[in-house]
Amino acid sequence: MMPRRFFNRGVNPDEPAAIRNKYKIQIYNELNEYLLPTINSKGVNRAYVVGVYSNQLYRVRAQDIKLFEARLLPQHLKRTPILKYAEIVHKISRILEESDQRPLGFAEGVIPEETWLMRIARYIDQQNVSGIFLEPVPNALNNNNIMSQRMKTAKENVQNFIFIQANGRNLLENSQIYGDLRKVWETQKRLNGRIQERIDTERLLGVANAKIQEETVKLEDCLLKAGMTVFAIGNGLNQANGLLDQNSVEHRNQVQEIIQLLRFIYVADPVLNREEWVINLCNRYFNANVGIGQNSPERNGDEIYEGE
Repeated sequence: MMPRRFFNRGVNPDEPAAIRNKYKIQIYNELNEYLLPTINSKGVNRAYVVGVYSNQLYRVRAQDIKLFEARLLPQHLKRTPILKYAEIVHKISRILEESDQRPLGFAEGVIPEETWLMRIARYIDQQNVSGIFLEPVPNALNNNNIMSQRMKTAKENVQNFIFIQANGRNLLENSQIYGDLRKVWETQKRLNGRIQERIDTERLLGVANAKIQEETVKLEDCLLKAGMTVFAIGNGLNQANGLLDQNSVEHRNQVQEIIQLLRFIYVADPVLNREEWVINLCNRYFNANVGIGQNSPERNGDEIYEGE
């Protein structure tokens, strides 16, 4: 018998008909002529492999990568230090966008397989306009149609303007100047890394806040249902048949009180929670020995159940 996961799989009508009924791994295997991240790496979901199959996301033939890498020397593969992978993804994505090429296809904050990412980065940015690597690839063509390349060329011209004197002397060869500028460069790289850390943290915080809000809403729904159930059964009512009059102010107040007591029992932490309502209920019930249906302390006979 086939595993349950092989049955009842929804079909996306927006996918090409040739792969609509295939599983992700089947589509992935059909793309073996392209250099892709490993199938189990982050971001390689069905949407990604379908996008590559449909030529909607960036793809390059594995053979082209191998031919390109065959002419590289070890120094052409050395990365710039203090550079985070998230920044690399952003840089390569910007170059692809400026070059009117298809996007990588990964969601914000998702870092694909690192080995794949670096090979793709070296292939896409052969001029090293991104500064990801320490050196450009030899004989790489300039693409002055994109702003990133224009920025790199302008920076080089400014560097020559400042440091190359009329007599041909290069001020960068001065050890003191070089040392000071090296510190500027390294500090800026670290600063970029900290900024990226903040961006990642804010993104994760946004996701966490959304999940907290979702669970808070669920908790309030559960408390409401539990409070109504306790009130209805405690008063001999049939909640399922609607005998609980939710429009009654008295009923609503009694249900809300039960909910607050349930919140005190099951939600308030006895060690960490010191909100005012928690302290008030603690003081009210600390010396109480109250059973179900009995009067609450300091309530003057105003009970949460009727008919007592």
